[in-house]
Amino acid sequence: MKKFILIITSILFVISCSGVKNTQKSLSQGDYDISIEKAIDKLSRNKTSKKKQAYIPILEDAFKKASAKDLKRIAFLTQENNPNNLDEIYHTYLKLRHRQERIKPLLPLPYLNTSKKAVFKFSNYTNEIIASKNDLTVFLYNDGTIAFQNAKTKNDFRNTYETLSYLESIYPNYKNTRSLLKKAHANGIEHVSISLINNTNQIIPKALENDLLNIETYDLNSFWTAFHSNKTANTKYDYSILFLFNDILISPERIKETQHIYEKEIINEEYLLDKKGNFVLDEHKQKVIIETKEKAVCEYYELQQYKDVNVQATIKLVDNNTQQNLNSYPLNTTTVFEHQFANYKGDTRALNETHLNLIGIEEIPFPSNEQMVYDSGEDLKNQFKNILCLSVLVPNFVN
Repeated sequence: MKKFILIITSILFVISCSGVKNTQKSLSQGDYDISIEKAIDKLSRNKTSKKKQAYIPILEDAFKKASAKDLKRIAFLTQENNPNNLDEIYHTYLKLRHRQERIKPLLPLPYLNTSKKAVFKFSNYTNEIIASKNDLTVFLYNDGTIAFQNAKTKNDFRNTYETLSYLESIYPNYKNTRSLLKKAHANGIEHVSISLINNTNQIIPKALENDLLNIETYDLNSFWTAFHSNKTANTKYDYSILFLFNDILISPERIKETQHIYEKEIINEEYLLDKKGNFVLDEHKQKVIIETKEKAVCEYYELQQYKDVNVQATIKLVDNNTQQNLNSYPLNTTTVFEHQFANYKGDTRALNETHLNLIGIEEIPFPSNEQMVYDSGEDLKNQFKNILCLSVLVPNFVN
């Protein structure tokens, strides 16, 4: 047992030493914040533990060097006087404050067996953060408003939106930022119309047309793309998706009849009777049973109702700005109506269970052409949705 405890203690000591070495290594490599986080993690569990003492001087040194590095970077960026540096200056001040806030809950950090405590020189960066935030806000606002005024393409408006959206995250509702965001978004949206064109001699049920053009069922709209099945005069459509019905082939209604004659030998069991009509008994006084054979014959008529509809269509994407056909995809679906039933003449004992099940079924009316075309709609919708979801269909759409 003592040997086991010694082994465990040795393992824990090795792990502890390894943790300190890794933290020290991060410090020596200049990865100050990594070193700080490792030290904070260890000390936050039990800062008064003797095993954790080695992390305290590492934390002191890493904090001092990280702060000096950040302040030196800010001084350089400020002296460079480039407005594009404002974002980094602001976030570096935030990092300086955040680093201090991470350490404060651990304080005080005493060195055991001494009267010393870890020393951290904290600074109040509130004024610097506010000032750099204001400078960045003005810069982003000016940059966003100028970009909005000069925007010509949808990509221009989208880039403007990103700038203004970042500004909104830093300084919510600054001046008319939200109004500009709405306008930039509205101008950056790609509008896509979806329409159905019947190039066949068949009538397409209105219900099917409504189902195919029901945009909500496809779940296609994204932040920068809007699909429309009902065109309005005030909207400029960047793309058109055409659902072209090319051909609808409807087969004639057919009833196919197949005749079979089935024969089966039937074995019957009955009691043996004597000439007087009495039961004949065996030696055990049991009634004697005898077997008789007869042939069962049945004329079986199997009938199959059949009708199918084949719909051939094409999905075509058109760039309305250039009138160029960008992509096209074929659609093809077949809907089949099939119904079986049967009649017979003769002895049904010659039939099996499958035959008997069909005998109980009757002929039903054929579905109309319109109904069968409509029934093809679910498969057409699934194919249509798969095509719409392909990124190659509309290369400029942004999700």
